[in-house]
Amino acid sequence: MLLLGVLVGPATFVLDGCLGPAAITEQMREHIGRDAQRLDRSQTSGTIWIESRKGLISTRIAYGPPAILHDLSFYRFDSNFQLVEIDMAPIARYDAASDQWHLLKPSTWKGDAFSPTQVTPVPDAEITRDLGIFPQWLSVYGIEVQYLPIHTLRTLARHGGEGYDAAPYKTRLASLYAAFVLPGAMALLAYVLSAALIPYTVTASRAGRVLAWGYARMPRHAYACC
Repeated sequence: MLLLGVLVGPATFVLDGCLGPAAITEQMREHIGRDAQRLDRSQTSGTIWIESRKGLISTRIAYGPPAILHDLSFYRFDSNFQLVEIDMAPIARYDAASDQWHLLKPSTWKGDAFSPTQVTPVPDAEITRDLGIFPQWLSVYGIEVQYLPIHTLRTLARHGGEGYDAAPYKTRLASLYAAFVLPGAMALLAYVLSAALIPYTVTASRAGRVLAWGYARMPRHAYACC
């Protein structure tokens, strides 16, 4: 029983955390199944709005990777939440070396009172902006956390606030790690308690004490995972 408990955790971790995401990735590549077609990365998203630490963004995502933004509008505000700048571009590409987005053929506006007639096109140039969004998150936008591989979850869990909330990715990681550890820990606890409290005969009192110890020692986050 102890050996079974030790094996169940890693087996669940591999099946749920590794093989599951690998299977949906292959289905997406081959366009097999409804979820795979819905999450197809070769498509471009509809218009979405993103609130980043640098401002408000309206765009469509070509997922890539690397992700490319289409029909971008970037609205920047001052400390009083007054609009102070608008940048628009048909295409924006991320440059990892400078950690900036390059807006191609942009139009821009700066001032105190916005008017569409004051937007200045820059058709033969480009401008760079820090949009405050994490590019890898854009590539997996719309994919549920259970379909993401562990290394992607770890990366996204470290970059919360860059256009998205990291809580779902942290929660998913915690549930996977709990599934890895808890079955073996509970099996070991049951083995120790059984050996200590009911080595020869089983009585209702001793069995009740084993159960009480097991529930008392189970980590509180385990209840939330169940």
